[in-house]
Amino acid sequence: MPPAVHALRPAPQPIQTFTSLARKFQILSKDEAAGRCLSVSLEFALAAQRQLDVDVQLVKWRVKDDPDYVDHWAVLLDSDNVVDLTRVQVDGSTKMVCRIGDYPANYVNRRVYPASLLGPAYLARRAPGAARLSNTFLWRCGTQLLRHDLAAALRGRDPRSARVALDEFTTFLTCFAISSLTRALEKRASRLLGRLRRHAEPSARTAFGDLSEFEPADAPGFGALMALRKLPQATGRERAPTHTRSKYKA
Repeated sequence: MPPAVHALRPAPQPIQTFTSLARKFQILSKDEAAGRCLSVSLEFALAAQRQLDVDVQLVKWRVKDDPDYVDHWAVLLDSDNVVDLTRVQVDGSTKMVCRIGDYPANYVNRRVYPASLLGPAYLARRAPGAARLSNTFLWRCGTQLLRHDLAAALRGRDPRSARVALDEFTTFLTCFAISSLTRALEKRASRLLGRLRRHAEPSARTAFGDLSEFEPADAPGFGALMALRKLPQATGRERAPTHTRSKYKA
């Protein structure tokens, strides 16, 4: 058992008040929960500090051999349980209060951190409506966790914990570099597509195809083409509308 687990502090009483507030932040859809465990846990921690005047602790797991996730976050409830606001992305369960020992075997290197370690940086970089956490916050998060783990290892004179902390930070650096490169490429591609949309193009669209792919609502003649789509085909049957999402949609 990692040394940090011995420092678990139970959630404040009454538990019902704590979990009632947490329920407002729980995400029950697997698609909506994807990749949001840290941000939702921090949002709840900030609300608990503001409304209940309590300091929340976060629990972090390293997720091994998973194609989608590297870590998972929840909120500590007591020495045996966590409040997991995105448990649905772990195994499809919609339980909110979960036993720490019930997580899959590939959830390893469990660590406990005070939410105050990351809260100020999160508040400073929180952007309403943003799809992803900023690189600045993620970098601050990774370095703060490393400092915290190394300091704990030094106090406990535990070289093994120090090695684990360095391994975790190495994984973070790899993921951060790939994520930063991906974001840079996405921005570049978005700029290029924006420039292409401003250029004239030859007439190459079919009369009855799915025009939504091109999103030409402001193009000359678009209204006339939409009217043509509603005309019956030669077979006397009207073509069923399609709902394909545009691959060019921003």
